[in-house]
This record gives sequence, structure tokens and C-alpha cells, in this order.
Amino acid sequence: MNNDRSLKSLITPGGAVPGAGTARNAHANAVIWYFGILTAVYIIFTQYPLLLVIGFVVFVMILRSFWKLYQPSVLLFWFLYQWFQVMGAVWFADLRELPFTRVYRSPNGETAVLLGFIGIFLQVIFMRMILAKQRIYTLEELKDSALKININRVIVLYIIAAVLFPVTYKLALNVEALTQVILVFTKLKQIFTILLVFLLFLRGEKKSLIVMILLVEFLSGFLTYFSTFKDVIIISLICYLSFIRKVKTATVLKLLPLIGFLFVLMVFWSAIKGKYRMYVNEGTRTQQVQVGSTDAFKKLFELVSTFNASSFQAGLYGLTYRIQYTFFLAKVLDRIPNVSSHEDGDLILDAVGFVLVPRFLDPDKGVHDASVKTSKYTGLRIAGLSKGTSMSIGYFGDAYIDFGYYGMMIPIVVIALLVGLYYRFLINLKFNILLVYSIASAFIMSIGFFESDTVIILGGLKNGFIVNLLLIYTIYPWVNRYITTTPANKRIYHSSVPQLTTSL
Repeated sequence: MNNDRSLKSLITPGGAVPGAGTARNAHANAVIWYFGILTAVYIIFTQYPLLLVIGFVVFVMILRSFWKLYQPSVLLFWFLYQWFQVMGAVWFADLRELPFTRVYRSPNGETAVLLGFIGIFLQVIFMRMILAKQRIYTLEELKDSALKININRVIVLYIIAAVLFPVTYKLALNVEALTQVILVFTKLKQIFTILLVFLLFLRGEKKSLIVMILLVEFLSGFLTYFSTFKDVIIISLICYLSFIRKVKTATVLKLLPLIGFLFVLMVFWSAIKGKYRMYVNEGTRTQQVQVGSTDAFKKLFELVSTFNASSFQAGLYGLTYRIQYTFFLAKVLDRIPNVSSHEDGDLILDAVGFVLVPRFLDPDKGVHDASVKTSKYTGLRIAGLSKGTSMSIGYFGDAYIDFGYYGMMIPIVVIALLVGLYYRFLINLKFNILLVYSIASAFIMSIGFFESDTVIILGGLKNGFIVNLLLIYTIYPWVNRYITTTPANKRIYHSSVPQLTTSL
């Protein structure tokens, strides 16, 4: 770039830009200050002030480590989602005005939350090491990359991917041996959606058309069994957070109506999704929509018309319960090792074997049903795939069952290191910067979170890596050439550390 020479003069021997850390964390510091005030107020009312303080410390670590200006905020999202799933337990107990011994019917509710925070804290520390040196892109460089992209061609690719998505999804469900790999290919549609949002923020052209696409994505998301309308919100948030330079009180106040709308929407969805899903799958207990779009929307509007104050309260309880995911971990702590002994690594080995051994080498491999393991180790009766659902203990719970309080932190940290290496692999792809940002964001979003079974996490990493290797030498180069107005670099991937770096 033209400004490389002037920027090189700012590089210190340690490889960091003087003042970059402070400048690039100014937005995070502002949010930390606001959140600190809220925490100080909330601590007066909570039943668990110590957990609240510990949660705040972990929150600060996440923001200061992964909210970097002009870098994709997908790792920030990955960590914050897990943080919400742990902190949500405190919110749920406080909302019900009951201690964990009552809401969880377990003496280990606090311990489960504490283990969750400790695990996330260690993950942050070690992933920072993996991502110690990453390329700093300036706003000018990102705008330059945006100007090289033909927005019309991105829209064409999005439409093609949107048309092919239902076909590939049905194929994935029908070809059992390749289901997970084919589902990863469906990420192409999400990549183009994210790329359009990045372009919306950086160029501002075709605003009406891009917003219309996002609106269609949002509305059509209500017609899917898994409520993919949330993906549009998450994508917009990840892209928006990547470009925030300052957090002003006036801006926060302006965003409050939108935040309020999204909150009410999530409460509403939590209240009605059980009835809505039962309607769209026609009581078949499958995770597929069996009715037409018109009928689905009619049912949705019917549920909206009957939504009232009691529905709101039920939805609020349901939302906070759904956000938290330490309940199963607490139940596991109740039984292991008091009722059953630790597995000493058997769960991890089984998960690795299930993920790595192809089905053609093991025809009797079967289908992974996380509910079976959850029922076994929690002592609860959990509905499984035969009932159209699957509920896992979560990979934190798997790690505890194997190794106990202290040993569990090793596989938890290893998973974070694998996620960090996967992100570094994706973010160093040698294509247009914004295309690379979109690829990294789409695939990291799909790895799994605190609630995810070890098999799901490892499977997401393996399948994503394999599919990306294929795409790097097939589709990605063609897409890069097609959407850019300048010739693409022949090198596809680089592992050398760029001269302009900073420490996280």
C-alpha cells in the first residue's frame, strides 16, 4: 500500500505500533466503564455478588483481548456467547428470586458457574498467545479492498448461493455419510451475506438493495425450524463491532430503541417457539418444516395476536433459562464422582475417534445423539433424536466427567488453542481482505459454544478445515477473481508474519 513506508517508520523493535494498544482499545474501555457501572448497581441486588465480580473480570479480559479495531469481531462474539451462557445462570436465579439449590435443585450451581468462568478465562489467556501477532489493517486499507470489489457480482453470488442452499441442505440430510461436510458448504451463502454487510459499512453503495436482502433473510429466518433470523442479527453485530472507534453516550441512547426491540423479539420467540415448531413440523418431532411459507406466517401472526403480559413473563423466564447452560454441568457435578467415577479420558478419546474415523471405515459408527450421554451422566431423562431433539452436557461437562476439577481445564484450553489456530489459518488466506474477513467470520460462527458437545466442537473444526482446504484450491480463487476488479495474487496462503503487527 502507499502508506506502508510511513507506517514502517512507526514500528518499534518489538513489532508493535506505539500507542496502538491504547487507541485500539479505547472503544472497549468505554464499554467496560459502562458495564462496570451496571455491575456496581446490580451487585446490590444479586444473590451472588462474588460470581458477578468474577464474571465482570472475565468480561473485561474478553473485551480487551478480542475487540480490536478494524479486525473481524467473530472471536469476540465466540467468547461473549460462552460468557453469556455462564453468566446467564446468575441472571436466571436472580430473576426467579431463588437460589441455585432451588432453581437447579443442585448444591453445585455456584461451582458450575465458577468452573465456567475459570475455563473461559484460561481460554482467553492461551488464545491470546496463539494470536500474539496479527496483521493490523488500517481503515484506508479496508476501504481500498472494498473499492476493488464489484458489489453487483457479490449480490449475484449471494442469489446463486441462496437458490442452491435448500438443495444442498436437503442433500445433506439425505446423504448421512456426508451430512456434516455438505452442511459446511452451505456456509458460502453466509460468507456472501457477511461480505455484503462489510461493504455496506465501508462503501455505503447499494444501501437499499443490501438492506432489502438482509430484511428478506431476517423474515425468511422465521420460516426455518432453527430460527435463522438470529443469524442476520449476529452477522450485523459482528460487522458493526469491527468498525466502532468510539462509544458515545448519545450513540448508546440512540441504539436503546433497537436494543429494546431485539430484546422483546427474543422474549416473544422464547414464548412461542415451542408451539410454532410443533406446528411447522406437523407434530412429526423432526427438525424440518413441513408446511408452506404462507401457513407458517399465518401461524406466526396468530401467535403474535395472542401474545400478552403472561406470555411475556413466560418468555422472559424461558429466554434466561435458555441463555444459561450450566444446569447440566451442575447435575454432572452432583453425580460425578459420588454416583459414577470419572471416565479418565474415555469421553475425549471416543469423541476424537468418532470425528476422525470415516463412516466407510466404520459402517457401524451410528449417529451421534448427545442426549444419550446427557441422560447417563446427569441422571435426567432427556429427549433424544427419536423425539426430534438433542441436548448435550457441553464440552466443559465432558471434560469434567473425564478429568475432574483441575484436569478438565486441559482439554478446555486445548479446544481454545485449536479454535485460535483455525482462525489464524483462515485470517491468513491470501485473498481480498474483506473476503477473508467474511470467510473467517462465517466458519468461526459455526464451531459451537459452551453448550456444544465435544464431538460437535471437534467435528466443526475438522469439517471446516477440510472444506476450506478444498475451497482454497477450487472456489475461493475463482470467487476472488470474479468479485474484484484487479487481478488476484497467485499465492493462496501465506504463513509469514507481516511487518506490521501488534500484540493482543
